Amino acid sequence: MPLPESFEAASKAAEYWVNAVSLIADHGRRNSVNVAFRSLAHLEVSYRQHADTIYEAKDELAALSDGPVKWEHGRGLSAIAGSPEHVFPHIWSSAHEAAEGIARLALELLISDVKQGRALARELLASRWKALVITIDESATLQERIRRERAKILAGCEWSEAKSPSEWCKELRVSLTTLKRHVNQGKLIVRKLTSRSWSVRIDTLRSYVGGK
Repeated sequence: MPLPESFEAASKAAEYWVNAVSLIADHGRRNSVNVAFRSLAHLEVSYRQHADTIYEAKDELAALSDGPVKWEHGRGLSAIAGSPEHVFPHIWSSAHEAAEGIARLALELLISDVKQGRALARELLASRWKALVITIDESATLQERIRRERAKILAGCEWSEAKSPSEWCKELRVSLTTLKRHVNQGKLIVRKLTSRSWSVRIDTLRSYVGGK
């Protein structure tokens, strides 16, 4: 499947998402609400710009991944759920998919109602930061896996380029010219077939289709 040219930029953004979520969780642990939500705002902008590209490439990424990325039970949603036994652990098929899933989890847990006031933002951060904890070593490992996946997929990718309007118009003109030529040839065949005897018509038809 062809990849969009935006994949490389999206992949580099995924590296940033991992580190951003790790920092947001650390700010939450230290109750640094303003810093945490500034980081969250930057994360949201980057995620909205690049997440679809990562999602569209998820099958190719899973095929060349070194293996799944797993958050054992007790991390992610199960770390803050009222009934954690009912929450499945997070498992992703590639490092890119993990970065996308972790970033989406942070946004879903923290971004929804922060406009209602600082008190609510502080409450959300205080009650949910534990779901987003990523150690420095884990963050570095995940980012390295993203880089290796990117190198593999770029080494064997087929780019899908969006054509400009002028390119589409040029291709359309060529197609119309070709179609017009075939129509004119068809009209010529019809005139010759209808203006001669049957034997001549058959010979003429054979000459046009390459017969003997």
